[in-house]
Amino acid sequence: MPVIGELKPEYVLLAVSRISGKKPKVNLRAHLEKFSKVKIPPRLPIFCTPVTVPGRPPCPYWSVFSALKKAVDFKNVIFGGEIGCYMMAGHPVVGLQDYLYCMGSSTGIAHGISKATGQKIITFVGDSSFFHAGIPGLINTVFNKSNPLIIIFDNQTTAMTGHQPHPGVGKRPEEDKVEPIKIEDIVRACGVKNVKVIDQVTNLKEFEETLKEFLEKKETSVIVARHPCIFVKKP
Repeated sequence: MPVIGELKPEYVLLAVSRISGKKPKVNLRAHLEKFSKVKIPPRLPIFCTPVTVPGRPPCPYWSVFSALKKAVDFKNVIFGGEIGCYMMAGHPVVGLQDYLYCMGSSTGIAHGISKATGQKIITFVGDSSFFHAGIPGLINTVFNKSNPLIIIFDNQTTAMTGHQPHPGVGKRPEEDKVEPIKIEDIVRACGVKNVKVIDQVTNLKEFEETLKEFLEKKETSVIVARHPCIFVKKP
């Protein structure tokens, strides 16, 4: 198997074929060599359903980045991200991410940059990423007194890896309904005073004004941008 790169079905089939001693019906090596010569125009990934598609709801993340571009002076802010749908904000289509690392890392890195340089940071965290590994970094920013603006994308699912439920959704795979753990409750329990939950799709103006307000804060601030993924039914 390849040590790096994508784990493609063809590679798995070749490995199984070699282990089992059975030849696949298709000559995959010849197919891969032929395919590698095909010239395919590059296409960067984007968020589901752009706002320009009539009759279809856009991904709620479009509203967040639209508001950021209206409300924030890019010259004075560093944008941080991590793995999740919102990582696509780093591509030129949106162009809003200066660093990208693993799940739960963006807040910790923001804290380090803030302490080392004094620059203002806006950092992105997904809802499932927050539950997975984002809470310790948040506590660190409060306890050690840095001032990032953290935007938690709460689209009510783990969208990028298969729409699995997370603790904030209110259900588990084996149960229809459980008591959800509210992200904003955890944020406040970590000591964050500046916390606001906003549906950025239906309250875009409020979202923009809150961005401007929280950017001026001298301590950690959190906006929970709560609107369900277009593939999730609204509760």
